[in-house]
Amino acid sequence: MSGLHLRHWPGDGDRPALALHCMMGSGSGWGPIARLLDGRVDLRAFDMPGHGRSDDWQPQPDGPDYHTAVTRLAAAMINRPLDLIGHSFGATVALRIAVAAPEAVRSLTLIEPVLFAARPDPAQDALDARMGELLDQGHDEQAMAAFLSVWGAQDPDRLPPRPAPRWCARSGWSPGRATRCAMTAPASCARAGWNRSTRRCC
Repeated sequence: MSGLHLRHWPGDGDRPALALHCMMGSGSGWGPIARLLDGRVDLRAFDMPGHGRSDDWQPQPDGPDYHTAVTRLAAAMINRPLDLIGHSFGATVALRIAVAAPEAVRSLTLIEPVLFAARPDPAQDALDARMGELLDQGHDEQAMAAFLSVWGAQDPDRLPPRPAPRWCARSGWSPGRATRCAMTAPASCARAGWNRSTRRCC
C-alpha cells in the first residue's frame, strides 16, 4: 500500500522487533516504550491505514477486510524471526501472524488483546449486522441511536470506556467514517489526542 507511514527506533540489529498499535492510536505510541527499551531491540512500527500519518483506508469491493489487510501489511515487513508486539487490535493482528507463521516470531507480546471478539454472541452479531446495514445505507444517525440504546448513553463523549463493538474490526468498518469513529472512540481517547475532525490519533 502506498502512503503507509513507517516509524523506526534504531537499536540492536540482532534483535529486530515490530510493534502494532491499537485501533484508536498510531505507531507514535510506541515511542515512549522504545525510549525505555534504550536500544535493546531494533523497533519498527507503522501507522495503520486511516491512522496517524498514513493514507486513509480505501476498501476495494473484492478486496480483503481491514483486519486481513493490516495483517498482510505487517506480515510483509517480516523478513526474519523477530519480536512481535501488539496492543488491542494490533495484538489480534500479531496473534494471527504468530499462528500462521510461528517460525517468523521470536517472541510474542500481546497487550490487552481484544479476544472477546472471538466468542460467539448472537445478540452482538444482530446489532453488528443492523448497524452495518444502516451505515452502508447512509443512515448514520439511526446507527448512532441503535448503538447508544445498547450502551445506555445519550452523548458519545460520555460513553464509558468499554470495548468497541466487534464490527469495528470487520470488513464493513471504515476508519474514514466520522460517525463510526465517534461511536468507537471513548472520551478518554479524545482527551488523549483523538481528533474527530481529522479522525486521527497521532
